[in-house]
Amino acid sequence: MKVYNSFFDMAEQAAKTNPLSLRNIQLARLSLQYAEMEIAANNMFSKRGWYLISDGKAVPNYNLRKTLDLFEQICHQNQVPNINESKLSTENYILSLRRMIDVDIEGNLAFGKKVSSSSPPDKKYQSGDLSYLTNGVSGASDYNIHWLGWFGNDTELILDLDTLTQAKNISIHSLWNGKSWILHPSEVSCSISADGKTYSPIGTIRVEGEQQKEDPIRNYPFQTENNVYRYVKFTVKGTGKLFNWHPSAGEPSWFFLDEITVKD
Repeated sequence: MKVYNSFFDMAEQAAKTNPLSLRNIQLARLSLQYAEMEIAANNMFSKRGWYLISDGKAVPNYNLRKTLDLFEQICHQNQVPNINESKLSTENYILSLRRMIDVDIEGNLAFGKKVSSSSPPDKKYQSGDLSYLTNGVSGASDYNIHWLGWFGNDTELILDLDTLTQAKNISIHSLWNGKSWILHPSEVSCSISADGKTYSPIGTIRVEGEQQKEDPIRNYPFQTENNVYRYVKFTVKGTGKLFNWHPSAGEPSWFFLDEITVKD
């Protein structure tokens, strides 16, 4: 990839006085930039990731962020509509990617904490590792990266914060990709507990309608007021089946979840 980039650098330099040739070179380079960004997304904290580790701390990879800025600029200038064969829009891809690389560690009490599930996520995605729900990295538009999936069933997730807190803001996120049988949950409820035995409900958020057109990522925010708690429970209900508008209507549907946050 370093060699490829060096070729593109030389080509752009040679074409700098020829706008049409320069445009074609920049468009051809988008595929290489896309590959670099997707590799970085798959392993966020590495020498090829969006964050570099320096003195034990995660430091943004500013060179890669410049690549994203340039990628967005070239796509915008040339009105590039979609990213891939699934017709993921360029705008949604960039928005969700920027969301993902904005690592949510600072002030997030859920970061690195243990999560259990009444029904385990499918091992095809992140090996079903529940720690992905609290690793500080928000899933982007690609369900293969940083998302956990449940197929045709519901689940309860319990987050253990280790200590008591009065943090007021709790959230979790879901993904929609109708072509891949992935719908938002029909309902997400949140409850809290100090002892892990008795839970108090703090809210339920429902997704109305048949979800034929939905935003790729949905946030489920919940708020508490002066409650002391250690455990957070999410009760997540899927749609169960695909709706009538779907070519595979009646088949089981997926729902995908990602980052849990708990903040003041």
